[in-house]
Amino acid sequence: MSIGLQQVKDAGVRLKILQTLDKCGGYAIYADQLYEFLNDEHFHIAHEELMRNLEWLAKQKLVDLEQVSGLPLVTLLQHGLDVQAGRARAAGVARPRPGD
Repeated sequence: MSIGLQQVKDAGVRLKILQTLDKCGGYAIYADQLYEFLNDEHFHIAHEELMRNLEWLAKQKLVDLEQVSGLPLVTLLQHGLDVQAGRARAAGVARPRPGD
């Protein structure tokens, strides 16, 4: 089975999202703040791409995605915490490198 460039990119984006949520107080952040943080970290993606990956992560039960006052709030779930730390695997999410 060959893996396409977009699949590799998405897997990396998903890992970066999970790692970023791990560093947030309460393991939660609004999607717009996450978008700004990722761009500040030179991890440039379109807002639509971020939302598509957040929805994918929510379907996999790695994050919770809910509307709070009309804004999407993303919260890291236990399985997502384990995946970003390398204690568990999830197809479609890159594995962290040693030292990440």
